[in-house]
Amino acid sequence: MDGSGSSLKGLEGGLAEIKELLLDLTHRTSLSQRLRDRPEMVRLYRDLVNAELDPSLARALVERVAAEPNGRSDPYRILESSLARLIRVGSPLAPRSEDLLTGPRFVAVVGPSGVGKTTTTAKLAAHWASGLGRRVGLISLDTFRLGASEQIRAYARIMGLPCRVAQDREQLTGALELFETMDLVLIDTSGRASARPEDARELEDLLGAIPDLSVLLVLSATTKDRDLSQVIRRHESYSFLSLVISKIDETLAYGNVMNNLIKFKKPVSFLTNGQKVPDDLVPATAGRLAELVVASIRSADKA
Repeated sequence: MDGSGSSLKGLEGGLAEIKELLLDLTHRTSLSQRLRDRPEMVRLYRDLVNAELDPSLARALVERVAAEPNGRSDPYRILESSLARLIRVGSPLAPRSEDLLTGPRFVAVVGPSGVGKTTTTAKLAAHWASGLGRRVGLISLDTFRLGASEQIRAYARIMGLPCRVAQDREQLTGALELFETMDLVLIDTSGRASARPEDARELEDLLGAIPDLSVLLVLSATTKDRDLSQVIRRHESYSFLSLVISKIDETLAYGNVMNNLIKFKKPVSFLTNGQKVPDDLVPATAGRLAELVVASIRSADKA
């Protein structure tokens, strides 16, 4: 290597070192004065921000870890329990004694395109039919996306569950009447309603015809922080009961998800971590969600 090449490599190394020092200074000054001289707390704050947690949330978590007597010896355990206390979870359809008297429960699965609503609907159907022994029917309102209704029909055939496709209010009413002996009816919807106001109004009109409807909102863990916020706000008119977080296996950072769970105080019911039906669906717990963040930080530290 000639002299100019060596000089360039040395310059690049020096710039990288300066950048690291500036980042370290930024992270230090973001913390309270009493924590700035504790390298392990500065490093923890840096890792949380790198995991895409909001800086104010990351700062509050680090302060909580530092306040614990054994924060120096086991910061990750304290971080995990502190984060778990901020997360809401809940079963979207806890059994009710009156269900046997009032007929089926109706659940619509909504969310933007590409988050895996149809696959999630099939996983939920398998969970309640095979896992919990409920009589489950499926309805597809997604007549826009090519192959969507065939996909849900294919899942229904494999699981031995009845399925109907409804293109309008009349067909939906007929499907609901057909499934009046079911325990649970899951309704797959189009993601177009998330982006187009006219489609949103049409979907709201269709869902408005369903008595005592519960709504689950599916969010992808791969969606950016700001976009997740917009999706939640756009779907608040549905008064959704809980969230399903999909594609947790397709990302290494979960701060974007945690930021919005904590900001909007919405409960999470399930996580999906792959395409297999029914296997890749797990009930959400606060500990499991917090563990995702902590595990990603540990992995980053070892890299």
